[in-house]
Amino acid sequence: MKKIFFVLFVLCFALVGVNVCFADTTSQLSPVGNGFYQDWSGSGYTVISEGMGSPSCTSGNYINTSGPNKHSSFTIDLSSIPDGSSIASVNVLAADRSYSSGNDGGTYAAFVRLNGSDGVDSSIYTTSYGSGDCSGSRNDSFSAGGVTKDDTTTLEIGVVKLGSSNPAKYSVVVGAMAAIITYTPPATPVDGGWTAWDPVDSSCGLSYTQTRSCTNPTPADGGADCSLLDGGNTSRTVTNDACVVAPPRQGGGQYIGTLTQTQAQLQLQSQPQPQLVGQVLGVSVFKFNNDLWYGKNHNDVMELHKKLQTEIGYVGPVSIYFRKLTENAVREYQTAHNLVPDGIVGPLTRAELNK
Repeated sequence: MKKIFFVLFVLCFALVGVNVCFADTTSQLSPVGNGFYQDWSGSGYTVISEGMGSPSCTSGNYINTSGPNKHSSFTIDLSSIPDGSSIASVNVLAADRSYSSGNDGGTYAAFVRLNGSDGVDSSIYTTSYGSGDCSGSRNDSFSAGGVTKDDTTTLEIGVVKLGSSNPAKYSVVVGAMAAIITYTPPATPVDGGWTAWDPVDSSCGLSYTQTRSCTNPTPADGGADCSLLDGGNTSRTVTNDACVVAPPRQGGGQYIGTLTQTQAQLQLQSQPQPQLVGQVLGVSVFKFNNDLWYGKNHNDVMELHKKLQTEIGYVGPVSIYFRKLTENAVREYQTAHNLVPDGIVGPLTRAELNK
């Protein structure tokens, strides 16, 4: 289906141009008033505005003339076309016949008058009498040159009698006229929007820059950029909470006191307490019973740091926070003890730590 659409678009673009391919068209617009020219006989626009669905060329329902180069024109209401639209073309429709039986062959042409200027005439129309009602149906397209429609734009459609000798000079009757306008509506402005900020790095004590862009969506067709949206900044500096070192441990293995982190108190007695099992010559022996991994905050992490200091010479902060330095140290410990170096303190690593 996409391939078919693409082929049709390419053909349309090659034949008529991209603006027409994506253009809108009006319905048939009948005259709403008399225009600049009023040389033909009849009652003006009121007798030719019934529409092309059922045009009438019977007596009293038409305009007519036999005078060469006589013009009549009629105004078209453009209010159905949005201001800012680019008008590509105007199709002029007309229904006609010759004035009387035996006088076939009278000629005339249609024209448009855009913003007070006459355009070129259409091809030459030759009339015939037929049954006495409208026998000719005309439809010619006139380029509008892409004029931009606004509240001052005016359009008239008209007819001009041709022929200086018979039969071309014979009288012509026009019973109905209408216009169909092809135009490209103005583009709808699209205001810009911010993308999300770059991902957060949760490492403690880290200061870094986050960025975002005004591409969600990108401003288009005169839409506003992001300069007045959410501060208008494309970057910001983020400083994470400081790395926190636990306070001294009091007897019995229970931590008391508080830690300051972004001006908030962290009460360590709310954390699960270290698992102390047995004593060797008065020294408490810690047993690791909880799995630990990157991002975990737990009292066991502090004991892990102490164990790593002893085992592999860990030199990072001794705290309850399992961060990147802790993960790297665990990998080093696991390698030294022939364990899979995944940086996670799971059952096998805990068993080794508890030996």
